[in-house]
Amino acid sequence: MKIIIFSHLFPNEQNKYYGLFNLSRAKALQDNGHSVLVIAPISLGFPLRYIFPRRQFSTILSELNKKRKIPQHETRDGIQVVRPRWLGLPRKWFWQHRDYELKIFAGRKIKKTVLLFQPDLILAPYIHPYGSYLRFIKKYWNFKAFVIADGSDFLISPKIYSGWKRVERKLNKSCDAIFCVSNKMEEYARKETKLNNIRQLNNGFSPKLFMFDSRIIKDEKVFKLISVGNLQVVKGHDILLNAMLHLNGNIHLSIVGDGPERLLLERFIKNNNLSSKVTLLGRLSLSEMLVHLQQSHLFCMPSRSEGFGIAPIEAMSVGLPVVASNVGAMSDYVIAGFNGYNFQSEDVDDLVSKINKARKTSWQPKEISVYVNNEFTWDVWAKKIEKEYMGYKNQPEL
Repeated sequence: MKIIIFSHLFPNEQNKYYGLFNLSRAKALQDNGHSVLVIAPISLGFPLRYIFPRRQFSTILSELNKKRKIPQHETRDGIQVVRPRWLGLPRKWFWQHRDYELKIFAGRKIKKTVLLFQPDLILAPYIHPYGSYLRFIKKYWNFKAFVIADGSDFLISPKIYSGWKRVERKLNKSCDAIFCVSNKMEEYARKETKLNNIRQLNNGFSPKLFMFDSRIIKDEKVFKLISVGNLQVVKGHDILLNAMLHLNGNIHLSIVGDGPERLLLERFIKNNNLSSKVTLLGRLSLSEMLVHLQQSHLFCMPSRSEGFGIAPIEAMSVGLPVVASNVGAMSDYVIAGFNGYNFQSEDVDDLVSKINKARKTSWQPKEISVYVNNEFTWDVWAKKIEKEYMGYKNQPEL
């Protein structure tokens, strides 16, 4: 089978971890014997905060130069990648029309790439503009189109930008199936939208990168918490820091990641005398992150909203129990007393209670690792995509 993955979320020269999950998807499909090509458009637009309240020309030029240096054609980890350029206008005003912007600026390049590759299936792991755009390509080539609603593209953007009903109609014209990455997301899609052909399909992780090692000896003098995620409001690190104010004993929290909330978090840590108990590690390589995971006792995921939540799965593969908010798929795969506990999203008291409960629980790290390796690898995901494709391929044309 010939498959195109169509999304801007894909590692590049400027950020090798950007959209790493889509590289993992591509490699899993390739390892299962399929030919895979990635179309990863690069938007030359920039956020409104670079103009208002004051113009930041140096920042704009710097960002544009970085994007121009990203190769338009490359092979990354054995996957052929094409990166057409386009101009994405501010989403605040033009979100519902972004598929047309993509067509105007990059449509010819996208069409040519598709016709040369002649795919059987196009996967769009971002509902808009990539999922909605597929209706334009269907005019020129007959393929199956699967859209994956991963998280904020489906749960947040339609609520903060206008035009969702129009985008919804475009998606129904474009897609043979729309896959939600959690049961809650599927329930939401069926109840709150008019989308057709909704399915549920869990994400996965790369077990070769996150391995359980029984030889690791942990320091039992300090109970080590760890959290991984971009420092954004939606990830809820402020909730976790508030919880640290109420946790007693010799306990330390490490947060892996960077983002726009870093300064606010640093200020909170300083103002509340948490410097000896909390460390912001910034962005780490996968090997560095693995070391910190292996030396920790408990993984925390305090997100306000989440589609699937790959980071807790990766932590479980290392053998860590997880305390996670009850959002997205985390309420599906966190099994109380076996691999962790869920807490009520945004409830600091409940988070403190569940962390204390986890500290007293006797966990079986090897069993936790085996569970996620059997259920949530990208290889398992790729086989489910194949099964879904064959089901749609064998349906009679209307």
